[in-house]
Amino acid sequence: MEALKDLFAAVIDALVALFNCWPMKLAISGVITACTFALGPVTAAVVALFVLTFVDLFTRWLAITTTYMRESSCRYGLPYCFIQCWRNGRLSSQEMRQKFVPKVIAYILLIIAANLLNEVIPPLTYNGKDWGELPRDLTIAYLALTEGMSIVENLIAAGFDALRPLENWLGRKRDGLVGQVTTTPAQPVKQEEQKP
Repeated sequence: MEALKDLFAAVIDALVALFNCWPMKLAISGVITACTFALGPVTAAVVALFVLTFVDLFTRWLAITTTYMRESSCRYGLPYCFIQCWRNGRLSSQEMRQKFVPKVIAYILLIIAANLLNEVIPPLTYNGKDWGELPRDLTIAYLALTEGMSIVENLIAAGFDALRPLENWLGRKRDGLVGQVTTTPAQPVKQEEQKP
């Protein structure tokens, strides 16, 4: 009988804990549900995109630090120059708020818009691929290629000039994704002289 009383008390305690702050729990679960619907499945591609975004931030800091090292002829190494850049304002949390946070918000909004397009477009399976998911896939691929180009540009600014061919290749891939044809500038055509 004592065990039954303890079980009943434990159930009552669990119910009290469950109903404690229920409006807050309901609101949080509603927000999580809405975000899950809007963002769609968090696939490896989405995670990779946001990892690329953070790598872009760190390579930008590296480029700023190495530029400072060259300009100031600092010989104490990268960590020391990084601290100096942070102290003199070249690297700051304000810059992160003004550039990085809006970019992440814009990426999230683009992924939400592409995911909602996926919900509107009817499923169309061809060769085993659901082409109704194309807007989301293209959006994530374009943003990832853009981040890849930015990372390579930052590394070139940091002194890794050997990466220029990779930058050109990524640019061609990104432009090809949206149908832009990258061409070299046309050479001026010589006009033949007309004989009188």
